[in-house]
Amino acid sequence: MMRKLLGALFGKTGGIGYHLAALVYSGKLWAPFRIAVSAELGRRFTAEFGPDLSRVHLILVGPSGGYCLEQKLLERFGRITAVDIDPVARLFFRGHFIQQDFFTALERAGWNLDRWVKESILSGTGEKPPVRAFLFSNLLGQLEYVLTESRFREVELGLAKALNRPTARWISFHDVLSSPVDASVPEWRRPTRADPKEVAAHFFAGKSTEAEARVEVESHAIGKWAEGASGEVVYFPWRLSSARTQVIEVLGRLGAEISSPE
Repeated sequence: MMRKLLGALFGKTGGIGYHLAALVYSGKLWAPFRIAVSAELGRRFTAEFGPDLSRVHLILVGPSGGYCLEQKLLERFGRITAVDIDPVARLFFRGHFIQQDFFTALERAGWNLDRWVKESILSGTGEKPPVRAFLFSNLLGQLEYVLTESRFREVELGLAKALNRPTARWISFHDVLSSPVDASVPEWRRPTRADPKEVAAHFFAGKSTEAEARVEVESHAIGKWAEGASGEVVYFPWRLSSARTQVIEVLGRLGAEISSPE
């Protein structure tokens, strides 16, 4: 458990270490992934809401410093609320930031995203429920590193309940594989999710046997909530550092019914 907590605080995929890594790598090394994933997200949101996203309230869960997203994408939305337990994230989302343990708050709301919006965003404002969508920003593949095993299972089942509700509109991008070698191809589009071994073979084909043996499969951290996704699934490589490549999975559930929060 201590190793997981230290990894969450100082590892390059989260916490203090993530911010430090971003200072070094986010400019050039992360740019190809940031551009690719932002273009994919923009395509999906445009297909759902049309080219004018100014009427959409984007709820960005776990964005940290927003290093994975192009500013041009975020500027297309009429309103953004960033939700992160990391107080440092407030520096990047002033005026539109909620410092919160999102999963604990969502649990209090009965694992209901509509009710969470009513309690965490609309409470006392008198505002009408906005047209909204949730974007989980490189978060859900990291939960195993910050939660105990029992809590991870609770959150996994709770998220499955939340993300399968008829009114839930959401997209997640999250890591599923990690390798010390660079990827062979830029992306992979599929009608459904791929088996982790298939993903590894696709992105690291032609690499040395030794390198392939060191591919770390992280699919165990994804959880049952992903079963609520619909439509195309896309995989992108992200060269995190000179010694590590993540493979990121993009999936979601748009085209949901619209109704008022309970």
